[in-house]
Amino acid sequence: MRRTVVRGRLEPVVRARGRRNPISQRLVPPPLPANSSCPPRRRPSVGTVITASRHVLRCVYVIATAAMPVLEVARPIELLKNRGWTVGVILSPTAAEWLDDKRLAEFTGCIVRSAPRMPTEDDPLPDADAVLAAPLTFNSLNKWAAGLADTVAVGNLCESLGTGVPIVAAPCVNDELRRHPAYSDSIERLSAAGVHFIDPDTVSRQDDNAFDWDAVLREFERHVGR
Repeated sequence: MRRTVVRGRLEPVVRARGRRNPISQRLVPPPLPANSSCPPRRRPSVGTVITASRHVLRCVYVIATAAMPVLEVARPIELLKNRGWTVGVILSPTAAEWLDDKRLAEFTGCIVRSAPRMPTEDDPLPDADAVLAAPLTFNSLNKWAAGLADTVAVGNLCESLGTGVPIVAAPCVNDELRRHPAYSDSIERLSAAGVHFIDPDTVSRQDDNAFDWDAVLREFERHVGR
């Protein structure tokens, strides 16, 4: 089921498969103009020292993996855009299967990445000035901490640690998996590398285990200083 975007109406963001999940419905603004696109990705020259304090915050990567809150990922994108950010979206392979990447690309004005690009292709996203990893699953968290960059999403998280930009992560992990020793080890290792973690208990809705995205964005902007 694919529906035409109509101003002021609720439209599904997830891929339509069978019955519609009510959690996927968001009030989506009309598409951006055709000329609204991300600037080309820039790379620092060799020897450039990149620090977050020297950046004029402009572009944020929302890196989202396959947990329940990803079904409402249009909400943080909307909040960030309303605050003046350019948003690039990077999804894990399973999250990309759950969502309508074409609608997300239309909404952000950027290509939504989930699959590797060809070696001869330029990266369609601009460099990130900040990263919001949310929701972050147990699997992606541990691969990130271990440096196992086997997806575009985890690869960008690994690479972001070396750029000096602020990174905020919101894990979405159940109580049983949080008691696994790998969870605390990964949190500790990445925190020591500069990642700011949001306590999932402070931003999770009790009724449906989804995120309170307004609370996530408040914590994100408190950390990045904007």
